Amino acid sequence: MHRTSRFAVGTSVALALIATPLLAESEKLSDPKEILKRADAAIKMVKTVDYEAKYTSTGWVKAFVADVEGRVVLGPNGDYEVPRFYCEVSMKKPDWEAAQSFTAGCDGNEYYLIDAKTKKAYHDIDPIVLGANSRDIQRVSMREFTADEPFKDELESKDIKLNDNKTINGETCYELEIKTEGGRQKAIVWWISTKDFLPRGVKRVHAPRGGEGEDGSTQLMLSSVKATTNSKAAIFKLKVPDGYTQTGDFAP
Repeated sequence: MHRTSRFAVGTSVALALIATPLLAESEKLSDPKEILKRADAAIKMVKTVDYEAKYTSTGWVKAFVADVEGRVVLGPNGDYEVPRFYCEVSMKKPDWEAAQSFTAGCDGNEYYLIDAKTKKAYHDIDPIVLGANSRDIQRVSMREFTADEPFKDELESKDIKLNDNKTINGETCYELEIKTEGGRQKAIVWWISTKDFLPRGVKRVHAPRGGEGEDGSTQLMLSSVKATTNSKAAIFKLKVPDGYTQTGDFAP
């Protein structure tokens, strides 16, 4: 799903829970599109978001993607839509015997990967520097937080269902199920906080390859979500740990 940035460079790194006075305490929404509109408005107030993430998969998808969890910080994109992100993750691919730890990020200009296994900090303006694990590492980034129109596709859908509320990591959430057309993706399920209207999770359901067998899915769940209307690039800058070697080579 194509997402584009709307942000300019911000000015503060302090992360405080954003208050979105979009709904009275006693008000309960029953229109799923209205909930998505509230969520869209809430996300557009955010410049920087800091959260704990857990990315998992089910079914046939599990053989192709890694399980990833850890801390993520997303900020306003740089020039030419270059992202600003920072993450400290533990990742296990299907063919790995044990999980590995990585720190990765981009300051809106230069990408970097800090590999605990090789004790190296790889950095370059080319995103390829992140190496073979780049895509899996970034699965914990919920890019809707830096999108110009976070729920454009969902709001245009003709098949949206509001299910019973669900508690996600202690947060009461609206559960919205959106059927999708075209491609292998069959449906998206969003969990949107009833308190601040920021997402706490998303599940994407995928039809099996070849059209036979059971569906598979990916799921990104968030906890300890902190957001602010300010931002600063400092947290996204490369900081080489003691004992590590900094290199311009691409990570393997």
